[in-house]
Amino acid sequence: MGADAVKTNYTGERFNEIVESLSAPVVVLGGEKQKELEFLKVIRKAINSGARGICVGRNLVQSRDPEKHLKMLIDIVKNKVKPEEAVINNKNGQG
Repeated sequence: MGADAVKTNYTGERFNEIVESLSAPVVVLGGEKQKELEFLKVIRKAINSGARGICVGRNLVQSRDPEKHLKMLIDIVKNKVKPEEAVINNKNGQG
């Protein structure tokens, strides 16, 4: 037996060491409420460090426009778009 997935906070520069040490995929938590772009940057860093997905709540549902925020997260996680590009794309209706 073992974990099917590990849900944890993004820990910073050494997050990839956590990811590499585990046999189960890592899903990063959204954490405390943050400004939109800062939150998106943390998500991008976590994905770039090996996180396989995200598990977010308040940073999505408490955003000014949850639907656009979700589109930005999809752009970052699935399409590997930079956070700044995701914001621009979704302001222009491209996301």
